[in-house]
Amino acid sequence: MFIHLIFLMLVEDFLFFFSHYAFHHPAVYRYIHKVHHEYRFGVSILAEYDDYREIALYFVLNLLVGGPTFLGGKLHMVTSFMLLMIRTAHNIDHHTGYDFSWNPMKVIPMICSADYHQFHHTD
Repeated sequence: MFIHLIFLMLVEDFLFFFSHYAFHHPAVYRYIHKVHHEYRFGVSILAEYDDYREIALYFVLNLLVGGPTFLGGKLHMVTSFMLLMIRTAHNIDHHTGYDFSWNPMKVIPMICSADYHQFHHTD
């Protein structure tokens, strides 16, 4: 189950990066992703403040396409819930605006810091 979780985190990160990159395209940004960037300061509750179409796409890509496509029937429901909890905690964490050196999220590879994410919201 741990190997599946690591694999799913890599798949989810890959899918999230390219879908998020696409949401920053000028033709799409102002209609969908701009809602998430309305606030330029770090507040953790705003981590989940997204347009409904963005939430739907992330859900379909990550939970319905990502895991089941690559792992098929071997994907355990507990693994899916663990991935969801880790990603939600990470999302809330890097929207706080605080980048603590002792943060347990820093042990997870490919996790951006709160400082970088704050910069992302200000440019």
